[in-house]
Amino acid sequence: MRHGRKAPDIDDLIPSIKERGLLNPLIVVPTEQSDRFEIIAGRRRYFAAKAAETLTELPCMVLDTQSDADALEISLIENLARLEPDPMSECEAFAKLVAKGRSVEEVAALFAKTPRHIKQRLALGKLITPIKSAFRKDEIDAATLQTLTLASKDQQREWMRRLTDKADYAPTGLRLKQWLMGGQSIQTETALFDLNDYPGQIITDLFGEASYFDDSEAFWSLQMSAIDALRDKYLEAGWSDVEVIPAERYFETWEYESRTRAKGGHVVIDVASSGAVSTHEGYLSRRAIRQLEAEASGEVPSKPIRPEMTKKLENYVALHRHGMVRTALLEAPDLALVLMAAHLLVGSNLWSVRADPQRAACASTATSVTDSSAKAGFEMARERVCSLLDMPFDASPLVTSSGKPKAFAEMFKRLAGLSQPELMTVLTFLMAESLEVGSIGVELAGSAMGIDPAAHWTPDEAFFELLRDKPAINAMLVQTRGEAIANANKNQTRNQQIEALKTGLGQSDEPWAPAYLAFPFSIYTDKSGGELADHAAIIEAVTAGDEAASETVGETTAEPVPDAA
Repeated sequence: MRHGRKAPDIDDLIPSIKERGLLNPLIVVPTEQSDRFEIIAGRRRYFAAKAAETLTELPCMVLDTQSDADALEISLIENLARLEPDPMSECEAFAKLVAKGRSVEEVAALFAKTPRHIKQRLALGKLITPIKSAFRKDEIDAATLQTLTLASKDQQREWMRRLTDKADYAPTGLRLKQWLMGGQSIQTETALFDLNDYPGQIITDLFGEASYFDDSEAFWSLQMSAIDALRDKYLEAGWSDVEVIPAERYFETWEYESRTRAKGGHVVIDVASSGAVSTHEGYLSRRAIRQLEAEASGEVPSKPIRPEMTKKLENYVALHRHGMVRTALLEAPDLALVLMAAHLLVGSNLWSVRADPQRAACASTATSVTDSSAKAGFEMARERVCSLLDMPFDASPLVTSSGKPKAFAEMFKRLAGLSQPELMTVLTFLMAESLEVGSIGVELAGSAMGIDPAAHWTPDEAFFELLRDKPAINAMLVQTRGEAIANANKNQTRNQQIEALKTGLGQSDEPWAPAYLAFPFSIYTDKSGGELADHAAIIEAVTAGDEAASETVGETTAEPVPDAA
């Protein structure tokens, strides 16, 4: 149990041995040499007796066992009863027993421990030697040691490098667990989906009560699909609306009132950043209540207007528009600087600063965006910028090791060594990388650059699957195949309309993109266009106000009006 090359610490035993002798015998087993024995329990007493120089003989209990495993058991039992060993010593001793053929359950029963305790100690064996040594030198506490059992060998080596580098930071506690899980430590108990569908690995924390997902992106993809299914289930059950509050927002109860389903109450699905999902039935936002009151007073039409685009279609459109704008933005550094200034002055949900996570509402949208030419062009730019910054090509320049002085000085040195065009390339990329999906910044930049969506996007199955509004599909038929064919399909089913749309697009050599992807944004009907339409309306109103102000200035002064650009 306490075997080692160096003599053990015996200062506490020598005085009692000199005064009283050796009260407890050593436990020994015969060796192949008939006149020699091996000590399996009592090593410290043996060295202390030699150092005391008062004894010529030592009492010994000779075991007749021929089993190494039995000898190990006795050594462990005897030592555990005398002095509680540290976790690493227990780990090594239990590991030797298991290597000799003892099961975890047998070891647990032998020492009156739980199987979980044995597994916890054995888990420490997967740690690399430098971490074990650091623990023995009291450079690492037990809690950190236990958390590091969740790490891969590469993660352990990187963490140890950070620990030994005085200019870097080795995370501990909750931050260590988040660092190991790629930024988020998401417990499996939060999943709404079948864990068998998860493509990554599930990491079990033997020192806690939870298991974790090793890939947060894979988790969120499955979790959002499960949330969509939950939403559809509520709608099928008769609820008029289901509001999903994303992880970046909070469900503020004071913004809602309790309403029964009969009185227009909705369901609120609250998604936490931890991955947990909670549902709240029978709530109505105060904004919706004000709208209902206005309808009752006759101020607005009483019939609710159903949005033309579903949330999934709106997400699809927002992601594709975002991809086009940020790729085109790479060629417009002056505009990127304007956007940067606006972000700094007004703020944004993304300017912490970090890259937009590009989270898709469903798998087909994720595939569509990943396969787009805009995505490919942007990734080529990423390689260029990472090369300038001397970073790995698969990294995001926005994700740095942190504001440590050394890291800051190194990055400053790299940036100072760039030419002005190279620096503008980096700044422009950072602006594009941190441009928020679905934000008014996308609309402004896309309109300013006059982006042609047909040059970046081609119709795919993901788009057709998300089309739901028949009048809008019919308007697309008018746009692509003319009024005659559109009228002929006006009363057909949605699927038949879409097939007619596909046929027309397949027969035409002209590139086409829907109004949803155009700049400025527009829709096909008089229904609600959602947040994207609100942004377009705001820009139109601001532009109209600028034009009116310019005309007024022209009438009241003889000085030339400066170019608005």
